[in-house]
Amino acid sequence: IFIKLISIIRSKLQYLFLDFQKLSNIKRKFILITLHVQPEASIDVVGSKYSNQIEFVRNIAMTTPVDYILLIKEHSHAIGNRPYKFYKNLQEIPNVVLLDPFENSRETIRKASLVISNTGTSSLEAGILGVPAVTATSMFYKKLMLKTSFDPFQDDVENLLTLNKQSNKNELINNLLEIYNGSFKGNCGDFQTDKNVLKKENIKNLKMSFDTIIKSII
Repeated sequence: IFIKLISIIRSKLQYLFLDFQKLSNIKRKFILITLHVQPEASIDVVGSKYSNQIEFVRNIAMTTPVDYILLIKEHSHAIGNRPYKFYKNLQEIPNVVLLDPFENSRETIRKASLVISNTGTSSLEAGILGVPAVTATSMFYKKLMLKTSFDPFQDDVENLLTLNKQSNKNELINNLLEIYNGSFKGNCGDFQTDKNVLKKENIKNLKMSFDTIIKSII
């Protein structure tokens, strides 16, 4: 309870003293980078190579054209959990702008010239919406991305902006169908976002799904 109270107080102070921008105030072309809650399996296990999120952004900034800004969106569940210095270090990187964590993600994705994440579903959503996107870690939706994976320590952002990989509607449907056919029943998402995650029926579905996966491995 004490840790949670500290997090709430810290979030209020960060919101007051950090320069979080509203999407309506962003007038320049931007590349959207979405941050991960940390610690979390998606970044510390699956995408562990790029778990240092400040260095991740810093290396992307090094090859980003000067006429673009890097719009950094914090996960709304993470605000207050990170120290003030984390955001100040991000703001010290040239052309970095912090977006209000509670801005509409889908609207932000629609307006982006490019979406970059480590393993984030923001890139998946961008791919579905027809917005150019990449992930640093090769993901199950890689066919929807500009390229299988993007290494910010080796690859050039400027080259990504010149790529033109437009999938037609049939290709998009087939790729999504392939993902759907490889999925399992049950929602293992965040219970704070969707309280249905904790329902008995969902827990039962998850148990059956994990049983199927474990048996297939055995």
